[in-house]
Amino acid sequence: MDTLEEKLSQIPVDPGVYLYKDSNGKIIYAGKAKSLRHRVRTYFQESRSYDFKLDQLRAEIADVEFIVVDNEQSHQAIQAQVQHFAPR
Repeated sequence: MDTLEEKLSQIPVDPGVYLYKDSNGKIIYAGKAKSLRHRVRTYFQESRSYDFKLDQLRAEIADVEFIVVDNEQSHQAIQAQVQHFAPR
């Protein structure tokens, strides 16, 4: 089983959806990105400015899953399925 650090080092540059999971495997956040690698890495950069909500989320992340998509329709379909995990 890959650790979170190993998974983060293997993030694809492709567009897609990313799912953050807690230690119980429950999805705690879902987002979409044109470049998964760029977007997901922004959550874990030490140089970013302080953000209380983001820091709380980051502390809960135990696992990450990526779903690479090849077109906007697939992207929208996946996002519709995980919409309730996105922040408001």
